[in-house]
Amino acid sequence: MTEQEIKELRLRLAREVERYAERDDYITGAWVKIGETNALALTSEAEMLVFDIAPEQVASLQTAYAGYLVLEDLIVPSLFDDRTTELIEKARDLVPPLKSFGRNIPFATGMMDERFFAWFAREFFGISRRQAYAIYAKHDFNVHASVVFSDE
Repeated sequence: MTEQEIKELRLRLAREVERYAERDDYITGAWVKIGETNALALTSEAEMLVFDIAPEQVASLQTAYAGYLVLEDLIVPSLFDDRTTELIEKARDLVPPLKSFGRNIPFATGMMDERFFAWFAREFFGISRRQAYAIYAKHDFNVHASVVFSDE
């Protein structure tokens, strides 16, 4: 991925944040379960309290998470236009390996690790690690809330 493509991707994602922020339905007063409507795109007022997310952060955080799902190759079709999707896919080559117990773990699609998300969110949206963790934890909790565990 060239420096020009990195700049282009940042610009395209910034436009996506602006477009997301223009919506009037992305913050809701009710908790929405996964599988209902467009639950992944919504953030409830309760979630903002629990995960310490300010209303003005929601658009960038949710757009970053949607982009991360493309990076991880976990959402088809992409919520972004073809060129933005192509650039996000190219960004896979930029993801640094995780350092864990003296080992380097290279990025591979489908891994879903908060540290990879934090890198993507910082690199392309300027989002802090704390903010990235908050939205990642929100989504992680919501996904697992719909899972039926073996002892239930």
